[in-house]
Amino acid sequence: MGSLKKDFFDILKNQRIKPVFQPIVSLTDGKIIGYEALSRIVNSKEISCSEELFQIAEIYGKVWELEQLCRGKILEKYYSLHVNDNKMLFLNVNPMVIHDKEFRAGFTHDYLKQYGLELNNIVFEVTERNAIDDIKGFKDTIRHYKSQGYKIAVDDAGSCYSGLNLICDIVPHYLKLDILLIRNIHNDAIKYAMVKSMVEFANLAGIQLVAEGIECEEELKTLLKLGVHNGQGFFLGKPHEELRKVEEPAIDIIKRYNKKEDCMRNSRETGMLICNNFCKGNYQKKTVWDYQ
Repeated sequence: MGSLKKDFFDILKNQRIKPVFQPIVSLTDGKIIGYEALSRIVNSKEISCSEELFQIAEIYGKVWELEQLCRGKILEKYYSLHVNDNKMLFLNVNPMVIHDKEFRAGFTHDYLKQYGLELNNIVFEVTERNAIDDIKGFKDTIRHYKSQGYKIAVDDAGSCYSGLNLICDIVPHYLKLDILLIRNIHNDAIKYAMVKSMVEFANLAGIQLVAEGIECEEELKTLLKLGVHNGQGFFLGKPHEELRKVEEPAIDIIKRYNKKEDCMRNSRETGMLICNNFCKGNYQKKTVWDYQ
């Protein structure tokens, strides 16, 4: 435990954190809607990932310091890469610090302007896996940020039962489906049914879904068939220090699927027009080519 503690405090002191960015892709047209910013530890044998790092930070009462370090690194790096193209920046935020006054001060309009960012292009991701002690205060804070123009995403949806209540209470702009729901969805009828119901719910509630952890062609094709709005995962694009484009195989699949859907939709609409005219006795006046 001594070496773990030493490594943790050395990470804080020497800022051994580097940000990477993973594209979040529209499954309607294959375009990137934004990037999720992730923090990676530099040269650590004791701590394996950022999730473990934040768990250790909680033990030593250093969550706020670690949050500041990660956020500062992310904004500086994103600014150095960023072209003003209206992409969203998804930031993971620990519920323990989101209502802190210092956190709010770090997301004023003037502060973000230094980094070429607008309030409405920032998406705060909160995960339902994190315990929220002051649920009322948390909800009030979320309402505050939404009223300012920020976007809210609930991460890892489907990983905990309690998350359904949280989703209904705060009505996020984005709902990120947990990787375990997506893994092998093409071979799992229960997962398929679950995601199908989430699509119907999201459409009714006006929430955008993001399927996390898409790692193969079959998963992507199944999510396209289900009508999931957006996707994220290695098959679409891996986290990288640069702002990378979507992988070519994935773009091709998305575009071909949606082109096919458009053709089928047009065919159905043409068929309905012909049928309506036939029923009205106008079928001799028009042919199918008149509707193309």
